[in-house]
Amino acid sequence: MPLTPGASLAVDRSIHALGVPVWLEGSVPDTDASRPDRPLDALLVMQDTGGAIKGAVRGDVYWGYGAEAGSIAGRMRHQGRMTVLLPRAIATRLGPRAQFPVPR
Repeated sequence: MPLTPGASLAVDRSIHALGVPVWLEGSVPDTDASRPDRPLDALLVMQDTGGAIKGAVRGDVYWGYGAEAGSIAGRMRHQGRMTVLLPRAIATRLGPRAQFPVPR
């Protein structure tokens, strides 16, 4: 399946299933490096993996191709909040407010 710029997230496949939606909150570098970061509140889909992405709360947003996308991706090292959206039956089995530990 082709990746969608700004809507596809690479994750650790040993922890997450591909195709699962996730709400991402944080910030993103502006395309102009001299401008401040912008807020990011977006629905993405876990659609890719990456060799350097290890752990439950790690991810890599796919920004697309070209100089603009490369500028964003090259400066994207932000902390944020990732909320995995699951069907009620699965979420119920995991327990109330199941969370993964946040690495320090």
